[in-house]
Amino acid sequence: MIDFTKKQLKDVDILIANRVSKRCELKHDSPCFCGSTKTRGECCLIETNYWLSKKFLNEIIGFAKHHNFNVSKGIMPNKFIKNLESSFQKKFNICAIPGCNRPCINSHVFGKALLHDHFQNSFCNWVVIDDRGVKKWSQVGIDSEIGYKIFCAECDNSFFQDIDNLKQEINNKKNQLLHIFRSLAYQHQFNRTAMAIAHQIAIAYIPVSFERNKFLNTKVTHEQIDITHLVECYIRYALTKIDLFKVYKILQSDRFDRIEKHLISRKIFTKKGFFAQGIENPKIDVLGNNVELKRDSAIIYNITPIDDKSLSLIVFSLYDEYNPLLNQIQDCNEYKCKKYFSNLIEKKNSPRGVLVNKNMKENEKILR
Repeated sequence: MIDFTKKQLKDVDILIANRVSKRCELKHDSPCFCGSTKTRGECCLIETNYWLSKKFLNEIIGFAKHHNFNVSKGIMPNKFIKNLESSFQKKFNICAIPGCNRPCINSHVFGKALLHDHFQNSFCNWVVIDDRGVKKWSQVGIDSEIGYKIFCAECDNSFFQDIDNLKQEINNKKNQLLHIFRSLAYQHQFNRTAMAIAHQIAIAYIPVSFERNKFLNTKVTHEQIDITHLVECYIRYALTKIDLFKVYKILQSDRFDRIEKHLISRKIFTKKGFFAQGIENPKIDVLGNNVELKRDSAIIYNITPIDDKSLSLIVFSLYDEYNPLLNQIQDCNEYKCKKYFSNLIEKKNSPRGVLVNKNMKENEKILR
């Protein structure tokens, strides 16, 4: 097994920076690719952050050998990615609240009290839409498995106490923005982890290329590293990081009158309640017209049951260009609203963001 030299690591970092800079402007104070939460000037511009163990590196080389020396995201088994994710989170386990550097706990993506009240048992189903658009269901425990490394224990308990209360004021603007903030923080931490893993796999291409040259008698250069997934993750991470700070600043200011045009909510009636959240950049509006919205991170939505027959839909955007779309969502009839969000929910949804009752059948539409 080779040992990386600082020059090899720096060469890959320069290559990644050049590729990313074609999609967005990079500066010293831009977020670092490695997921440390530091800026590039504080982190990999000084010394490339490489944390992949030799065990993981050997496994990546093994996967590559069985797939024509391909190290793209698609060939990695989910279990291996989960193990990588766990390793990263142990090393860079930092609360999503701006300014807090305490380690995270497994925070609930939705309020724990709300989950127990709605499902009235210890289990529900995650609904996952994979990269091929195939819906997969997995039963999970509410107490043990509906969690992610999002916040530290102190922030998780204090920051969201108003919306983890079963008697919360649904129409309160601060409460609505807190739901949005938690959804945004989850997506932000997920994107940070995915970016960090993609960064380490890109670096792993160095020994993979050596192995390829040895077995196939070919010459592969570092410039052929596929970092498409890394670039996508980086852009999403950088955008959610900016948005997270902006929403946090609004929450700290208590000036919710300033976001009237950016935050809408409505009640939706449904036969089966569920929880859902996500960040989307829709290609069509509510009326079916094509829209050209420029941001990868456009609207943030959160859906929470009110009772057995109705849902609370909250939609937020920080940017004025999305106000017409928000107005459509607010003013359209219920059929069009449900159809629009059904399409958003049913398409590829990463990270996992939909929870349904464990008795719901797999061929059922989530939003009916």
